[in-house]
Amino acid sequence: MTKINVNDLLKVLNNPFRRQILYNVAKYERIKYSDLMRLMNLDPTRSSGWFAYHLRLLIDVGLLKKEEENNFVYYSLSDAGKKTVLFLDEVGREMSFSYTIINFFERLSLFNQVEACWGLIFLLYFLSLIRLPLTYH
Repeated sequence: MTKINVNDLLKVLNNPFRRQILYNVAKYERIKYSDLMRLMNLDPTRSSGWFAYHLRLLIDVGLLKKEEENNFVYYSLSDAGKKTVLFLDEVGREMSFSYTIINFFERLSLFNQVEACWGLIFLLYFLSLIRLPLTYH
């Protein structure tokens, strides 16, 4: 198993375009270069060098694999790439939930104290019903 440099990984993941590449490759498991460009809404005559640069960074850090077969280039996620996409999905869900809670409390400040108390009671009751999983894979 190849060890991944965390600093390089974070640098690569800091770019939303590269994260979108990872999500698209994950969606199709194995995808041709031209199909991936089409999914990313890129013009092959103007963006192929720029696109190849981003793919190379993802390969160099160990998130993507490149295979050549029958004059076509295919990309797929490495094991680290699969784990990274799962992690990004999980973090995204948790962040979305956190922002919902923050927005809820920001709106409570607009209500009077009685309405705020009822809102908190409702929130606590709701949280007890959904029982968020605390384990990570």
